[in-house]
Order: sequence, then C-alpha cells, then structure tokens
Amino acid sequence: MIKKFLNKNYWDPQTKDDFLNTLAIYSDDEKCQYIFDITKKILANNNNMNIISAENILVYATQHFFNNVSDTHYKALIYYRLGEVYELYWE
Repeated sequence: MIKKFLNKNYWDPQTKDDFLNTLAIYSDDEKCQYIFDITKKILANNNNMNIISAENILVYATQHFFNNVSDTHYKALIYYRLGEVYELYWE
C-alpha cells in the first residue's frame, strides 16, 4: 500500500490525505517510520507543493501519533526530518 506513494513525483493535498488515510492500519511507531521514509522521497523532488506536503505530513505526525509511540526514537525521526525541511527548504 505504501509503495504506491513512493512512485509519486508530485504531491498535492489529495495525495497527502490519501497517504494519511492509508496509514490508519499501522501502529504509531510504523506510521512515524513510514512518514520519515516517504518525506525523504517527497523532498527529493524539490518543488514547492512537495515541500508543503512534507511539512504538513510531519507536523500532522507530531500532533496525532506521538502519544502512543513505544520509543522516542520515532519522535526523533519526525523532528529530524522536520528540522531538515526548515533548514534546507524554507528560507
């Protein structure tokens, strides 16, 4: 299910929503890991809509998935990628 999103070169709001809905069946740990991985791919195609989508997905993770993670490692992954977005893509 997640692989189909790895092939997307352009992420619009609908793609982002579809991705977040697909994550519903996974644990919060897995959600954070998938978000970390997918946002790397999204950011590789450096366009404004992808950057916004990546940021939105990462912020969404901090607001919805952090209460039930089993290890703070997963929080660190999200914050790492979010820091990368702010450092490298937003001026």
